Amino acid sequence: MSEPTPSRIQIFLDHLSREQLIRRLDLALEGARLGVWDWDLRDNSVQFDRRWCEMLGLDHNTVKMTLDTWSSRVHPDDIEQCFADITAHIEGRSVYYENVHRMRHANGEWVYILDRGRVSGWSDDGEPIRVTGTHFDLTEFEETKAALKLQQTQLKQVVQHLPHAAAMLDRELRYIAVSDLWREQFQVDGETFIGRVHHEVFDIPERYLKVFDRALAGEIVSEEEDRFEDGSGRVRWYSWDCRPWRDAAGEIGGLLLKTQDVTEQVQRRTRDEAERRLTALGLMSGGIAHEINTPLHVLGLEYEFLHEELRRDAPDIEVALESLESFGQALERINRVVGAMRLLTRRSSVIRRPTHITAVVRDTLTLRRASFAADGITLLDDELRDGLVAEVRASDVGQILTALLNNAQHAVRGVQGAEIRVKVHLDDHHVVVAVEDNGPGVPLESQDRIFEPFYTTKEVGAGEGLGLSIAHALSEQSCGELRLTSVSGPTRFELRLPTLDAEARDG
Repeated sequence: MSEPTPSRIQIFLDHLSREQLIRRLDLALEGARLGVWDWDLRDNSVQFDRRWCEMLGLDHNTVKMTLDTWSSRVHPDDIEQCFADITAHIEGRSVYYENVHRMRHANGEWVYILDRGRVSGWSDDGEPIRVTGTHFDLTEFEETKAALKLQQTQLKQVVQHLPHAAAMLDRELRYIAVSDLWREQFQVDGETFIGRVHHEVFDIPERYLKVFDRALAGEIVSEEEDRFEDGSGRVRWYSWDCRPWRDAAGEIGGLLLKTQDVTEQVQRRTRDEAERRLTALGLMSGGIAHEINTPLHVLGLEYEFLHEELRRDAPDIEVALESLESFGQALERINRVVGAMRLLTRRSSVIRRPTHITAVVRDTLTLRRASFAADGITLLDDELRDGLVAEVRASDVGQILTALLNNAQHAVRGVQGAEIRVKVHLDDHHVVVAVEDNGPGVPLESQDRIFEPFYTTKEVGAGEGLGLSIAHALSEQSCGELRLTSVSGPTRFELRLPTLDAEARDG
């Protein structure tokens, strides 16, 4: 029978001298930060190496090589288990000896030691007489583990006593802790949560699994109002927050979920919005009725007059033409009201494009200068910043600015030293188009209604009260905002549009 082929390691070791083997073993033990001990069971003498002594702050040259050197330093609460574990190995009930225990350092502190060993010598009759092993200082690891355990315990307690519905999950989405409000909100006994995986408790839609993945990657994900429908078809609304929690080492240990039932708030807001829409519809309907009934009445009268006049043998053509003129003016007024209503309710399909806002402002002002000059109004337009771009419909911006200029022109008409100032500047990543006038200002009681359709502070017959309401609707359709920013004194309106210009944003 042929001899087995020796391994490469065996070949390597066979070519080393005893001194080389000892040197390599010492380097390996030092690299692994292991101290070595060798216990003679016959007389309880123990050989400790230098590294073993250094772990406990002892002088290797003076330390006693006895079992008592070790046992006298083991924590009283740990010594019994140490002897139980090593006895189990010596008696053959375990393959090797392993135990973690505390030992007193020379400075009085307790250090954690991972103690491992196995029988290394037998008597002639097969009885164990020597045990050899290693010591490894686990203090840093054990302290970190204790800190993590304490942190997790504290975090569990925080979650359990939070004043809202919250749950703490590990990386496998198993429940670690839940608050009382979480159990109450979802009507599940607390004992059925802990230790169970989230999708074992709830039927989790695919979109939330993606949320969990994002949070486990370090992202905070939240939703203000999310619609849920249970198996019975009942709809509830929740706000929720999903974020990672981290251990003392900074590693993501799992997820923190926080939810709040906002169904009542959503339903209340929906009711309030419906009431506001009905109120607004009522006001608008009244305004429409008023604005259209008046010219319709005129049309009726003029129609009867024309009808009678034309039936005469010799109708008065001049009188008939005057009547037709009134007829046309009434039709034009109805047409303006109908057109305004279309603008207020439209959802234009025209594509918004990057637009240089100041260029649109200058073009609009060019068309109005003569009108301002005729009324003795000074136009101040020396604060128009160039290079500001927003994604809008240029015609909408022109129409909004025209409405603001019309409003300002009417406000300052007859005012001594009448002025209208137009500015274009950047504010918080928004292009701002401001129109100011030095007129008497908007009365306080009218400021909340200034953008309502058919609401006007002008004298009867001076306007339909649609200009500012149309401008306000157009600003929203352009993803912008139209504001009345003055509280008292001269009036200032601002049109704010999100800028697209990178240089302007950085500036």
